[in-house]
Amino acid sequence: LSAGEKQILTLISYNSFIDNTIFFIDEPEISLHADWQRILFRILMKQNPTNQFIITTQSPFIYSKYPKNEVCVDPTSDRGDCEE
Repeated sequence: LSAGEKQILTLISYNSFIDNTIFFIDEPEISLHADWQRILFRILMKQNPTNQFIITTQSPFIYSKYPKNEVCVDPTSDRGDCEE
């Protein structure tokens, strides 16, 4: 299996056996084909809706799919938010 396939299997396995959990995932696009980037989190959210995912990414294939769920924090701002 490729590194990306191993990553997908690991995420799906953990997600299926662990409930009510927050997963922090840093740059999941590394080693993932663009097609998998587009569908992976939709699969995970359908598989176990009790879990939440906090993702840092630079991939437009991932963040363009979830514009309403986007959160941006700017530590240089007085309020900790960022400008659009």
